[in-house]
Amino acid sequence: MLSDNSFLKGSKTNENQALVIYDNMFNLKGLGVDNTTKRNKIKVSGEVGGIPVIHTSESTQTRVREKIVTDGSIVDELMAKDVADSELVRELNVDTEGVADCAFIPDLTPGYMTYIVSPGQDITAPYRLSKFTWNIPNEDLDIQVSQRRTIAKLFKDRILKDIGQEKIINPFAMTRSYVITFDDETKISNPSSNYIIENGVIRKSTSVSVVDIITLVKTSDIDATAINLLVIGNIIDGATFSFIASSTAIYQSISPNSTSETTITSIGKYIQLKITITDNNTRIDTVGLYWR
Repeated sequence: MLSDNSFLKGSKTNENQALVIYDNMFNLKGLGVDNTTKRNKIKVSGEVGGIPVIHTSESTQTRVREKIVTDGSIVDELMAKDVADSELVRELNVDTEGVADCAFIPDLTPGYMTYIVSPGQDITAPYRLSKFTWNIPNEDLDIQVSQRRTIAKLFKDRILKDIGQEKIINPFAMTRSYVITFDDETKISNPSSNYIIENGVIRKSTSVSVVDIITLVKTSDIDATAINLLVIGNIIDGATFSFIASSTAIYQSISPNSTSETTITSIGKYIQLKITITDNNTRIDTVGLYWR
């Protein structure tokens, strides 16, 4: 609980005073942002089932400055997107601060929000008064002012101190992902008795010679033009893999864990994977599609 002398930052306002240039404010120094510190492309990586979950958020600017955020607690694509989007907003809305050189104004309270008006700098906005310095013998007042960041969602920085220890890889610089684990049938579009899920892996029933497992559709926010597939399992040579990126396309074959990316013949936002298992000994643990 806050004490009588405490208040939330930004919750109090100096309602009867403003700092106005050439009135009670002589000069306004340094107020603004340092654009060189901004990052306009955020790459977020997490991990599930031993393979990466990724998402990239970026703004449309000519010069790209990247920031990489890596966190093993990010375990699905929506979480990765939320972190990337929020971190991008945070980066693009950096703190602004400066110093106002003022006459002595007895009614100002440190910590309160106060309007600053400087038409020549196109500034008319509330700023927090964070520090007062009384100058002797000039008998003027330097007030350090700052403006809080506005962000859609608040996330702590999740950058690991030692990225080299992370197992996350993205060799083809893909920006989107769709990861399927087989703890249940949640992401399977064609539930069937012809496959068996046990202990987090999926396999073919021995009563059939072949089974097709088709995932739910993942709708991408970008058109997919290149793609790669990661698969974790045992005897994965007993399965073949194909995908579509357009609802009107036919399935296109793709090799798992390939050293090269696959060019998509029918580009689109409609991502779906088909796994065809023919070997009774094949076990599939986790699969991940990655595209840009």
